[in-house]
Amino acid sequence: MIYKWLSFILALKIYCTNKKIILILQPFYIDMKWLSNIIPRLSYNEILFVLIFPFLLLLPNIRILGSLAIGFTDLLLPFIIITIIIKQWYRHDNLKATCIAGGAIAYILFSMLINKQIGYYRNYFDIFRVFKIYCYYLFIKNQFDIKIFSRTIDAVFVALVIFNIFHFFNIFNFNETVMPVYCGEDNIQLAYFGHYSDGSPGPKRMIGTMLNPNHNAILFLFFLILYSPKREWPLKEKIFSFIALVLMILCQSRTALIAFVILLIANFIIKRIPIKKVIIQTVVSISTILLIINADFILKGTEWRIDDNDKAMSYAGKLMGNDIVESQSVKGRIAMWKSMYEDIKDRPVFGHSPDKKYFDNKHPDNEYIAIAYKYGIIGLIAYMLLYIIPFFVSCKSHKAGTNSYSPNMILIVILFAMVAITNEPMYNIYDQFFYITIMAIFYKFHKTEKERNGIEDKQAENTI
Repeated sequence: MIYKWLSFILALKIYCTNKKIILILQPFYIDMKWLSNIIPRLSYNEILFVLIFPFLLLLPNIRILGSLAIGFTDLLLPFIIITIIIKQWYRHDNLKATCIAGGAIAYILFSMLINKQIGYYRNYFDIFRVFKIYCYYLFIKNQFDIKIFSRTIDAVFVALVIFNIFHFFNIFNFNETVMPVYCGEDNIQLAYFGHYSDGSPGPKRMIGTMLNPNHNAILFLFFLILYSPKREWPLKEKIFSFIALVLMILCQSRTALIAFVILLIANFIIKRIPIKKVIIQTVVSISTILLIINADFILKGTEWRIDDNDKAMSYAGKLMGNDIVESQSVKGRIAMWKSMYEDIKDRPVFGHSPDKKYFDNKHPDNEYIAIAYKYGIIGLIAYMLLYIIPFFVSCKSHKAGTNSYSPNMILIVILFAMVAITNEPMYNIYDQFFYITIMAIFYKFHKTEKERNGIEDKQAENTI
């Protein structure tokens, strides 16, 4: 059915007039130019800014050879680089970010050189990752517009909700027709979605467009931060926040569930929400978590059951039991950490370099250990400063009341510092993008506040 609908779309024309770009969709034999009155006239840079989020979060990667694939955001990267060069965004107040990115790339090359890994092309992906993060950070920071960002994020969120619902309930055989386009036919998470290897009913851990339940949960935690409770909480954000919470639970990431509770408490403290609202929001949040996790038991034998799978939420349900520490997942991770710790002791200062061959068969699921192995103590300290510096800067600006985005920056640092214990968020293209997006917006407001304070100081001096 979807292919029949797509066949009606014959062209996507881009009209460029007066340095403006208007996207006009022309279906078969129908004049659709009236859409130009609905779609706002955006500048070239604004179009790039809008496209980043749906390209990253909604579109599948393009597979080239085997497991090698490129994302649609990689296709945008050359245009973003050209914009950065023309606008000279790498200079002036962004010089510090440029020096940090350059220093990180130089250190990776140095680590590869001393470990004789300079000839393995796969090791250069870490350098590309740093460069890509740097470019998107500069672009988002300098091009950010609150209205455009809010509308784009809301639209992307709604699309993600629809996508994930279709995936979780397999509406119109979504998991057989659409999901393989995103993750391929051999994705283990999709292959065992809703059942075990022997075919018996098993947990349904929603993977969505992130292709992994843990990273999909982090995606909805990102939206929960954007729509987090505040003193003046718009109805739209209340609804979106609740939906994001429900979908985060359906991912059944135990780390994400624990992180959510801590974020909820931190948010109440940071934003100084009245105690009455705190009680209501806490009761609603915890009740929602408990109801969904125990839905299999509550709805068992009733006409409200969606399907016959009585194990759909069994994975998250283990969080409520005493066997979580005894699970094979936890035991496997601990054994891996011990093994890597012994390897770290061989080269503790500068590490072993990216060494992609080493990680072909080892997945530490702990970013602190992974960084320590790759880049030693020096690299680990630099990595932790990526959390520590923004955290203290945002705490300081929040205390002074000078940056409205400080709470979001504090919350995203707490989230990433936590999930890095059992995941590798900064080595995931989606997760690292969530972090740099909020950090870029925070420093955008930080820059604006500095400029305003400078103007006020000059005016005060002139008055004196």
